[in-house]
Amino acid sequence: MSKEMTQGVEDTILNLFEEFSHKHYYDESSKNVHLYNGWKTNKSYKINKKIIIPLNGYCSWLGHYSPTDYKVLEKLKDIEKVFNYLDNGLTEDINIDESLKLAKHYGETKKIELKYFYVTFYKKGTCHIEFKDKEMLKKFNIFGSQKKNWLPPSYGKVKYQDMTAEEKDVINDFEGAQSYSDTVNNASYYILDTSKLLLLTS
Repeated sequence: MSKEMTQGVEDTILNLFEEFSHKHYYDESSKNVHLYNGWKTNKSYKINKKIIIPLNGYCSWLGHYSPTDYKVLEKLKDIEKVFNYLDNGLTEDINIDESLKLAKHYGETKKIELKYFYVTFYKKGTCHIEFKDKEMLKKFNIFGSQKKNWLPPSYGKVKYQDMTAEEKDVINDFEGAQSYSDTVNNASYYILDTSKLLLLTS
């Protein structure tokens, strides 16, 4: 049972990572990612602080502003759920329903604050998401990149100076030596253990 639940959590996080990184619906969504030289492949992606997704905060048939539409709420709650898994319960809650109701009431379309990110809606049917916590975004990128085998198996376990030249090249493109040193020193935060995570969320 717990093995299936762990797999379910991992799949949920990875599906969002894949959606953000390379399932592009719009030309402008190419801004979503930073391309880096992955482990033994050149098809690897890192999610940037600001991303664009196809999510229409405007009523498609009347054109009025409707950020509380169930499709919008459902999608943003799904994204928030993933970051709840990554967060370890550290971030203060912001009620997503109330935030979007207030945004609708006041006609506020830009930088609406939610728990982990700000959202901005555009009439062309896109939503810009700006993440608030760069360390949690880094954790998300590490998880996705490890699951996709874009990072070497030694990632987070071996100091930068002890890596091979090929491994160092990947680290340099992914985050740089200093950031990697922080990862190794704080591996318990950055390297997600989904089996322990289930205990926190149950």
